[in-house]
Amino acid sequence: MFGLSKRSKETPYKVSQAELDALFDHHTPLVYGGVDHFFKWRHAFLCLAGVVFLLRLVLDFEQALPLTSFHHLLGIDTFKYIGFRGMYVVTAFALYVFSYLRGWFFPQVAMIVFGMALGGFITDGLSFYIFYQHGLPAYVLAFLALRVLVVVALFYNAMNVHRAPAMPRHFFS
Repeated sequence: MFGLSKRSKETPYKVSQAELDALFDHHTPLVYGGVDHFFKWRHAFLCLAGVVFLLRLVLDFEQALPLTSFHHLLGIDTFKYIGFRGMYVVTAFALYVFSYLRGWFFPQVAMIVFGMALGGFITDGLSFYIFYQHGLPAYVLAFLALRVLVVVALFYNAMNVHRAPAMPRHFFS
């Protein structure tokens, strides 16, 4: 009557013993191939690179951005730009770390931060580094290589987000 059957009195969800064993076995990999153990190394690298970029921006901004000396000749104050650029890096890094540690939309935030880093790298390449007239100095090439490695590390983190360590997370977990 009214579509009720004898099965409605039985427990509808049954889990086999093999499924329970697979669920509680600590030696089996996760669904997507296990935890990416290089997250902590990429995070350490990203943290170190962020500190290096901020120190370079604060201590030697005329070498970091070749247009600042040109803007200074025109009477344009570049200290606000340097401050905004530093705040941009700190804010993006803080959002990334908060999202990672709290599990707050981490896949989306990781992809957005990767996109911001790649976009910043491309726009800096088109707007700052083309003003070097006699080729790029060695220290500029070193910082460009560091930025490429940062973009690659963010890309790997964004692509391996499904293999991030389980919650609760620590920054170097």
